[in-house]
Amino acid sequence: MHYIHFEMDADQIEAFAAGPVELALTHDNYEHATTLGEETVAELLADLRP
Repeated sequence: MHYIHFEMDADQIEAFAAGPVELALTHDNYEHATTLGEETVAELLADLRP
């Protein structure tokens, strides 16, 4: 498991909420991207919004 941390201002949080949200990993030997589902975005927004 990996934990990541982002500091976002209010405008960035609202852009995140507007979606779509894509999580992407880029590395010389591996690349992958996935679009986060509505439930995942909602859970993350619960943590991001005060």
